[in-house]
Amino acid sequence: MAAVLQGSDYPVVKSAKGLDVPWGSQYVLEGRILARQREIEGPFGEFPGQYSGCRNYPVIEIDRVSHCKDPLYEALYLGMPWTELDYMCAVNTSAPLHVQLQNEIPKIVAVNAIYTLGFIIIVSTKRRYGGFAKAVGLRVMSTAHGLGYAKLVIVVDEDV
Repeated sequence: MAAVLQGSDYPVVKSAKGLDVPWGSQYVLEGRILARQREIEGPFGEFPGQYSGCRNYPVIEIDRVSHCKDPLYEALYLGMPWTELDYMCAVNTSAPLHVQLQNEIPKIVAVNAIYTLGFIIIVSTKRRYGGFAKAVGLRVMSTAHGLGYAKLVIVVDEDV
């Protein structure tokens, strides 16, 4: 995928076991997925604040962990709001939702998604006609982001 994105071959190196590994990897986990072996995993606390059920998952044995010098480990703190994930969800929802709405309704000024066990989406818009706010709110609720996650849509004037 990296090669396709950059439009040229992506360099690889050989791991201790002789596997091709992307050059510059932060961490490399080498191991085996054990055939026909599963163990119950869970329950886990999920991002909306509820627990998932337990499920049978494949067993993986890790033989070797290697990393570059001073590796970066990216992670987000998950749990009941407010956590890092809540802020990141909000940013990653506000931007595409703003672009989508702006393309369809040019009077949209700003979009802010606040994540608290579902999105509260605030849309600032220039008023066009009576009932315009209702039309904007219904359009927000019918987007990919709004349909599954929006719990409340607030439409305000452009100066708010």
